[in-house]
Amino acid sequence: MYDTVVTDIIEKIEVKFGKMTVTRGKHHVFLGMDITFSDNDGTVTILMKKYLKKAIVDSGMDASKVAPMQAKKDLFTVDDVSEQLDKRQGKIFHSIVAKFLYVSKNAQLAIAFLCTRV
Repeated sequence: MYDTVVTDIIEKIEVKFGKMTVTRGKHHVFLGMDITFSDNDGTVTILMKKYLKKAIVDSGMDASKVAPMQAKKDLFTVDDVSEQLDKRQGKIFHSIVAKFLYVSKNAQLAIAFLCTRV
């Protein structure tokens, strides 16, 4: 019954907006998130590991040599005499920063809730 209702709604949406990619089941990939629903305890796991690894690879860095990052004490020190990135490098840098921002935004809701439990 439930499955038929969902299928009917999907068909109506596709009539209006065109064909969609639809997944069913316990595992979905959506906007870089690997989402898995558990039958055992009703939890949902959201991982973005593949998304981050792809962002690192896209940057041209060797993903196997990337270590967990901690902010250094000179994080906010700007070297005004360093060479500017060229347009290609600038686009890559912008893309990587935007991807990391996207990941951090997805974590903020969970972190905000956890802060209420401290």
